[in-house]
Amino acid sequence: MKSWLDTFDRITTDAGGVAVDIMKAGNFKDGVYYYDAMIRFGSFGILMNRATTNEEKNIQARFATEFERAYTRFMDLQKAEAQARESQIQLALERVRARTMAMHQSEELREVIELVYEQLVILELPVEHAGFILDYKEKNDMHIWFASKQVKPSEITIPYFDSPHWNSFLDAKAKGENFFSNSWILKLKTSFIRISLNGFRHYRTMLSTPSSADRD
Repeated sequence: MKSWLDTFDRITTDAGGVAVDIMKAGNFKDGVYYYDAMIRFGSFGILMNRATTNEEKNIQARFATEFERAYTRFMDLQKAEAQARESQIQLALERVRARTMAMHQSEELREVIELVYEQLVILELPVEHAGFILDYKEKNDMHIWFASKQVKPSEITIPYFDSPHWNSFLDAKAKGENFFSNSWILKLKTSFIRISLNGFRHYRTMLSTPSSADRD
């Protein structure tokens, strides 16, 4: 009995609440009685401090049957929700595909990335911005078509600077990985964005300042 109580003690400690008060050795002086009514998806169990009567076993079995019905309904709803979600995703992709096929000038890529961002928002992805990073295999700078709620779609280039995020991106590129993800603490995110914006402004200043040869 002690090993059972030790096991349930660990479980109930994690669960907390009234379970902690119930699962005490003093409540199971005659032993721990656990009963499972088997169903299609697993079992429906009850825990008692005495042996059950036949009537109680019958009641448990009937409740197990009802839970099986409930879980069957749950899985049916999950399947329907997944199908509806897939339809939403396909519709969003089709909108982007249609806009892409309607492009006649390269500048229209800004409208495509804006639409991509809008569709991600519609699909309720918690995105702050979206962007196409171009030429990333040839260069370490970030050449981006960028869209967000706060900024109009823009084509920008951010010169490379040393940062954990950028370096991990370059590492993934060097390894030929086809998917990259990263998690930032707020301090790192703020620092990266601040340096990126400063680098972008510096880059734009360099482009707009005539060289000595141009002035001559």
